Amino acid sequence: MTEEIMDLEKKRPLTFSPPPSSTSDKHGLALFSDWHFGMDIDNRINTFNEHVFNERVQKLTQDVINYGKSKGISTLHVANLGDLIGGLIHVSTRVQANTDSIAQTQYVTETLAEVLAKFASEFEQVKFYSVAGNHGRLSPSKNDIGIKENFEYLITWYL
Repeated sequence: MTEEIMDLEKKRPLTFSPPPSSTSDKHGLALFSDWHFGMDIDNRINTFNEHVFNERVQKLTQDVINYGKSKGISTLHVANLGDLIGGLIHVSTRVQANTDSIAQTQYVTETLAEVLAKFASEFEQVKFYSVAGNHGRLSPSKNDIGIKENFEYLITWYL
């Protein structure tokens, strides 16, 4: 896994330039949850796929930056509340998945790293917090596995 991360760093390096120091001491909070990346849905109610995911994350990122800058935020707290991947805990999520849980975790982690790098270019301080959701579990039954057997812990490890 470490080798893959190092290889990815060469292909898609994270770049940011620190913003100028601010005289403000305002804090803002961005909450991320339930991205369910990896699911592919196209029905009369909703359409969701990798393209839609990318568009939504890009809009979310820009909205957070615009709002934070308009309010003079100097410290941005970003909290991942879990379920960033579709995972494999339900039959329906496995049926709707367009990629496996490992690839979902890799893609979401890299996307999140890029988002945080953009925030770091705009805000004097960015603080990240994370909890794992249930969709990253390795088994549908929470009683069958240990609490740490969850792909979403890899997100925090990577970041």
